[in-house]
Order: sequence, then C-alpha cells, then structure tokens
Amino acid sequence: MGAIRVVAGVLRIEVHDASSVRPKVRRAGGDDEAGRGLWLVEQLSQRWGCCPRAGGIGKAVWALVGPAAGQRSHPVRESAIGNAVRTDGP
Repeated sequence: MGAIRVVAGVLRIEVHDASSVRPKVRRAGGDDEAGRGLWLVEQLSQRWGCCPRAGGIGKAVWALVGPAAGQRSHPVRESAIGNAVRTDGP
C-alpha cells in the first residue's frame, strides 16, 4: 500500500507495511540480491523518514522527491486519483 501526492511542488511518495521494524540504510555487496532499495531512496530524495502508521499497526516510510536546487521544475497538478500530472507535455 502507498500514496503519491504533490506537496508544495515536491512529490511525496509513501509506502506502508504492518511491521514495526524501522528500516535501515545498508550497503549491499556486488552479489547481494537485496539491500539497495533504501540506499536508492536516500540518494534520489531530498528527505525521507519513517513514522508510525495511521491506525496504529506498522509504519509508513516516506520520501520527498523534487528538482535539485536551482533547477526549473515543471508545472504539475494533482489528478482526480491523486497522481502528479505534468501540465507542459511529456
């Protein structure tokens, strides 16, 4: 489960699960088949975090993704289903 929405011109991506174990960034070895996901989130996002899930079971992990400082962002609007949609073409 998750949610995607635009907040103050920045894309907020959130995923939920029923585990109360907080995620940790780790360095995966070249032959490891897992362990790169949160490292990628950390590298690609402006900020990320973890908080208790609304309703009390599990956690939510969120990330804010947007243009780097000084870059022009594309105008976006939130569609009826909550997805970010560019308004200036592909």
